[in-house]
Amino acid sequence: FLTLVQEEDRTEFFRFISTESGKGDQPDIRECRVITKSGEGRWGERSALTIERKENPLVLVMVTDITERKRAEEELKKSEEKYRAVLENASDPILLGDEQGNLKEANKMASEFFGYSREELLQMHFTHLHPIDLVEKNIAIYKEIVTHGKGVFQSGAILRKDGMVIPVDVTAVVITYGGNKLIQASFRDITEHKQIEDELEKRVQERIVELSEKNKLLEEEVTKRKRTAAALQKKEKELMLHARKLEEMNSALKILLKQREEDKNELE
Repeated sequence: FLTLVQEEDRTEFFRFISTESGKGDQPDIRECRVITKSGEGRWGERSALTIERKENPLVLVMVTDITERKRAEEELKKSEEKYRAVLENASDPILLGDEQGNLKEANKMASEFFGYSREELLQMHFTHLHPIDLVEKNIAIYKEIVTHGKGVFQSGAILRKDGMVIPVDVTAVVITYGGNKLIQASFRDITEHKQIEDELEKRVQERIVELSEKNKLLEEEVTKRKRTAAALQKKEKELMLHARKLEEMNSALKILLKQREEDKNELE
């Protein structure tokens, strides 16, 4: 039967059949490489069990073809190696956590960003990396990401090991890594952006105060002009009334002068 096993594995296989097969009632299952009739090499999962007889005992050897599974595992391993390379070379801090929020993986940038070693991070829960006042909100967001497969948390904050709070934007997505469902979270430091926003907000507030003061002055000027206009209007009315009185006086004077002239003529 050893001719069915690849040459590199024959010695170990024979030792396995000779020594391990007789130990206990449960077969010992291991992997091996076998050769088919066509000469193709394939992976098998072997087990051996001794069958006791009065004559020479027999060894029952069973081999299950696991070639496709091994190929899938190799492809997955290569894929994970590529992912790991991308993860380590990413410019943003990236953390991977399970559905319960326990951290399972962290890249180099994450270690530098949070101030913890990779080993320390992998012993932590994601809530340990956020200010206490944001924990409840972050737990709710995490649950939504697990449910919907992705999510974005803008204008959040993280808590470094040294106690410094840094504003961040977080983008998260559910992925499969190592055969497990994990949440991949990327962190973007927005400290500079936040400072610019705060500076703009400060300038806006200063401008609002400035405009408010100018509006107040303008309102006072308008009120003053309204008062001046009202005073002018009142003065105009008074002048019109005075002019009317003068006209009446002139009319009365004309009448008196006419009467005087008539009296003079009558006297003459």
